[in-house]
Amino acid sequence: MAPKRKSKALAAASKQQPELDNKKRKKLSDLKTEEFLSFGLDSDIEDDIQGDIDQQETESHIKPSTTVSKHQQQLKRLQEKDPEFYKYLKGNDEKLLEFDTSDEDEGDDDDDDNREHNHSSSPNDSDDQEEAMDNDVANEPQDVESQQFTGKIVTTEMVKKWREMLISHSFSALKQIAKVFHAGLHQRILTKDDKRKEKFTYVIDNDDVLNAVVNLCLSNIHLYLDHFFPSPASAEGSNKRSCLPSSSKKWPQFKLSIKLYLADLLQLLKHITDSKMLCGILRSFKQLVSHCACFPKLCRQYDKHLIQLWSSSKQEDVRVLAFLCIRKLIDVMPSKQLNDTIKLMYTAYIRNCKFTTPSTLPFITFMQSCLLEVYNIDSSITYQHAFVYIRQVAIHLRNAMTLKKKDAYQTVYNWQYLHCIHLWCRILSDISCKEALKPLIYPLVQTVIGVIRLIPTARFYPLRFHCIRSLNYLARCTKTYIPVSSYLVEILELPELTKKKMKESTGKPIDFLYILSMPKSKLNTKQFYDGTVENIFELLLDHFAANSYSISFPELVFLAVRKLRQFTKEATVSHYRRQLKQLTDKIEETTKIIENKRSLVDFGPKDDEAIKRWETALMSKVSPIEKFYQTWTTAKAARMKQDAEAVTNDTIKPGNKNIKKPGKKVKSNKAKKEEIIQAENKMNDNNTSDGSLSSADENDDAIVDLEFSDDSSD
Repeated sequence: MAPKRKSKALAAASKQQPELDNKKRKKLSDLKTEEFLSFGLDSDIEDDIQGDIDQQETESHIKPSTTVSKHQQQLKRLQEKDPEFYKYLKGNDEKLLEFDTSDEDEGDDDDDDNREHNHSSSPNDSDDQEEAMDNDVANEPQDVESQQFTGKIVTTEMVKKWREMLISHSFSALKQIAKVFHAGLHQRILTKDDKRKEKFTYVIDNDDVLNAVVNLCLSNIHLYLDHFFPSPASAEGSNKRSCLPSSSKKWPQFKLSIKLYLADLLQLLKHITDSKMLCGILRSFKQLVSHCACFPKLCRQYDKHLIQLWSSSKQEDVRVLAFLCIRKLIDVMPSKQLNDTIKLMYTAYIRNCKFTTPSTLPFITFMQSCLLEVYNIDSSITYQHAFVYIRQVAIHLRNAMTLKKKDAYQTVYNWQYLHCIHLWCRILSDISCKEALKPLIYPLVQTVIGVIRLIPTARFYPLRFHCIRSLNYLARCTKTYIPVSSYLVEILELPELTKKKMKESTGKPIDFLYILSMPKSKLNTKQFYDGTVENIFELLLDHFAANSYSISFPELVFLAVRKLRQFTKEATVSHYRRQLKQLTDKIEETTKIIENKRSLVDFGPKDDEAIKRWETALMSKVSPIEKFYQTWTTAKAARMKQDAEAVTNDTIKPGNKNIKKPGKKVKSNKAKKEEIIQAENKMNDNNTSDGSLSSADENDDAIVDLEFSDDSSD
């Protein structure tokens, strides 16, 4: 049966042979599977098979020579276009200019693999092959498997060699070190999060070697890149992008390695929690900001994580370094990205000021100062953000006043809302473009006054004091009169303040700086009224001292002085009476001085220019109430310093179980009261009896600004 089948197949093939001859002959590579099976292996197709094989062999022999010739042509063109760079290559790394097929680049990982392949495929001289393998084992690491990773094991000797290559500015150094850093990051740090099966050229199986590699990268790579891409002298305006390293002719040779290293550095920054390590990474990245700006997507990723560190880190050093990196990124980013960055910073600030405590208040104040600096960069962006966010604050207040529900009230009476108000008061007060933002002062002031009036009960007196403190700061810096005295004087009409006996409460004095509402158990207690009168005295003193150079000062203080006199007559607590009487005396003293000087003027109230000149001349000397305010703030700063020292001194060392000494604390409180009384008496003795103005010391002004900024930051 087999011969018959064979003969039938040959007959069928012979019948189809003429059809193949009549058609145009095809090569084997052009035949389809059906044609190949139907035509069979005739002699012509066998010739095509042999021709295709010969052609592949010739192409494989020609390819290396053509590659070398292409490299040589590229080098010739490089020598013609940039002879200086060609000389630099020839002098520093001559191996890069040699493209012979027999040459091997020890620093290139692909050549290392090719060299190992050539050793394994050579069949000659087994003894020589064994000696070569022994030399490879002694001199270079083998490809081994360690912790499910295959590659060359990195040793400390290799790290030292790479350090020397970086110092000598070798072109191949960055490529190798970036691969090593990438391998170490994914093998030793991101092992749990990284689920990709990636092949690595190198393997790091030792923590000491990993630390050496990380230290090498953080301390040397930015110096290495500065050699090839020196930073320009200045980058202003539209020329910021042109001064980036990407504008250099050498950039394409380093682009991929720099991008790989920066991406891995970001992953390391996200997974490290140690503050010292974070500071080291941030200091290193600060030197590479200009290189990161060449990759917009990577730059945005860095921006988001740096803002997260700036707003939520518990370490002050980390926050400061993160902001310095953000500030340097802002200098090289376009205006659109600047707008997005400031929005992210503002939302991060609001998100991280939900609570105010002695430990969180310094961080909140720091974030406010950082936002103030960022908003000082572009006045157009600042105006847009101020308009939008002040309007947003006003909308929350309007909803609370309309709905009159507990949830609506809570959207306004919280720390986030209050810190938002104080931030915009600081921005409108301290920003350089005050004139551009001046139209926004009125809506902001009206919003803050609406917050005060929303729930005008005694329980929310602390929140009222915070709002008035922000308005006083805005009025002093912008030289704008804001009528806040009426919201303070009306509190003195409480009948509880004139009672002979008040409800005593055990515990420490109440610090209004860290609370928004008073607990019900503390209402109607002596501690509550002590803090209330002290805040009224401080805020009225600040308010009248800021307006003490106005030509209309006697009219501004008329109603307030009348209420203060009435309170001093009816008050039964000697401390309240003495404190507010002293304030009344200083107000009246300043009023008499201004009235005497105002009686000598020869211009009318409509002459604005003459009024400005008169007030400027009056500011050349310090008014009595302003001098009293400076002395009082100095005494308050000393008292706060003593309180901080008392906390540390009253606590026994850890060996004695941290037991407090109440006796010592009582003694320190008495000493503080005596010191305050002595300072006030000394101030009264220094004041002149005829009402003349005296000059102020510059140190007092510095103390006032520092103390007031601290108080107003809640």
